[in-house]
Amino acid sequence: MNVQEIHQAKKPDNVLEMAKGNYESLFIIGYDNDGNLDARGTTNINNAEVLWLIELFKIKLLNGDYGD
Repeated sequence: MNVQEIHQAKKPDNVLEMAKGNYESLFIIGYDNDGNLDARGTTNINNAEVLWLIELFKIKLLNGDYGD
């Protein structure tokens, strides 16, 4: 996995727009407009793969792979 940075924008809709057409599978986690934790994903990713993505992301984040 080769991730250079976390793509950021001020509005969630802009982040989603930047992601269009760039992924074969996807898992999104965030807070909805009521402040509740919400998650969504494509049908070609299962719970084990989601957990793997989260753990891999956590390791890379703690190692500073995404910068500040």
